[in-house]
Amino acid sequence: MDSITETLNLTDRTSTRARDMALAARVRRGDQQAFAELYRLYHRRVLAFAQKRLNDATEAEDVAQDVFLGLFRSIDRYEGRSSLITWILGIAHHEVCNRFRRRSVETVSFEDEAHEVAAPAPAADEVIDANRVLRRCAETLERSVSPAQRKIFALRYGEARSVDAIARETGRSAGAVRIGLLRSRRALDAQVAEVEELLAS
Repeated sequence: MDSITETLNLTDRTSTRARDMALAARVRRGDQQAFAELYRLYHRRVLAFAQKRLNDATEAEDVAQDVFLGLFRSIDRYEGRSSLITWILGIAHHEVCNRFRRRSVETVSFEDEAHEVAAPAPAADEVIDANRVLRRCAETLERSVSPAQRKIFALRYGEARSVDAIARETGRSAGAVRIGLLRSRRALDAQVAEVEELLAS
């Protein structure tokens, strides 16, 4: 590599780092446009990273949502020592590992496959508790997000629709659907402590 190419590459990396640091600072201050810009810049790479490892498009979408929710929660810890995409992919790696751990817990043993095992019915107090959390989720979304975002959230988590199917039904772009989901998840995360367990189930 000649010195001119090295200089150009160094300049590109420096300008990208400066842009990322500026965006991160704006996100810390609660700038929604900055968060949307980060999402636009890096969502596709996070999705490709997750899909390559999980080999499941729907699960990869869920991982991408969790990654950007994690990014929003932990942006204060980004100090710029690595590029922002490297830091984001570190969060993605953690989320993918969590998915694999969950899969291994859910895997049925060979002996269980030989005998049909009925899943135990949930206890009455578990059902009541889940209903209580769902009510709190509904109340939180009513206060915190637009009717369109509530509909998107209901289609994704209530009816298990894909992002593309929701985009077609609502007449929005897939990116707008993802941003709507993130805003709903952020609102719930801030106000309903049990939401992570509920949405992961």
